[in-house]
Amino acid sequence: MATGSLRRVAIAYRTYEDEKVPDNEEELSRWELPNDELVLLAIIGIKDPCQPGVRGAVELCQNAGVKVCMVTGDNLQTARAITLKCRILKSGEEAAEPNLIEGVVFRALSDTEKEETVEKISR
Repeated sequence: MATGSLRRVAIAYRTYEDEKVPDNEEELSRWELPNDELVLLAIIGIKDPCQPGVRGAVELCQNAGVKVCMVTGDNLQTARAITLKCRILKSGEEAAEPNLIEGVVFRALSDTEKEETVEKISR
């Protein structure tokens, strides 16, 4: 799903006895429904398309000599799919390290390696 830039959503439920739910507002405001013993119903993918106008804006910037970068909290496969769809990166070869790198990997680099990576990305 991630390679198709789909956001994954799991749908689950559980039964719970009404008597165990607090009656008064104060307790209810602190209470949380337990999240164990869930029954998984489905895992679905929600399409996260490239927004209208983004490709054109990216192309306009690139034609003007501006390097377009994307920083996201998405997982690497989803980020890769989005950069290719929006044409921030143009090929599968471009959509790899160092152009695509997870924060945890980047943070683990030495200062010298970080500088080298930033230099490669900046070209």
